[in-house]
Amino acid sequence: MSTAFSALSKAADVAPLDDEELLKVLHFRLFSAKQAKRRSKWFIGRLYNRFSGEQPDYIPLSGSHLRQVLKLATISPPADVTSSAKCHLRVDVAQDAYNALERIVADKVASS
Repeated sequence: MSTAFSALSKAADVAPLDDEELLKVLHFRLFSAKQAKRRSKWFIGRLYNRFSGEQPDYIPLSGSHLRQVLKLATISPPADVTSSAKCHLRVDVAQDAYNALERIVADKVASS
């Protein structure tokens, strides 16, 4: 059962997301980074961040999602990043992409 769940999880990381799904993923990742930053101010929080793998300055993304986010931030994605790669993106770049995507989604909602 866990093998099937793992395979589905990996497939979800590789598949490109639509704008609303990507917005939700970025929202969650940015929230987690903010929480990690808040925790990093005290020793137990830094220890928690280390064991949980959360970082205050970077968010984890798959290669395919990294490409989508970089395009939103008007940055050319690297050609050598595979879809299944595990990547880390700076929080400031992710926030810029989130803001751009939020405007795109709001425009789509307003026009429909």
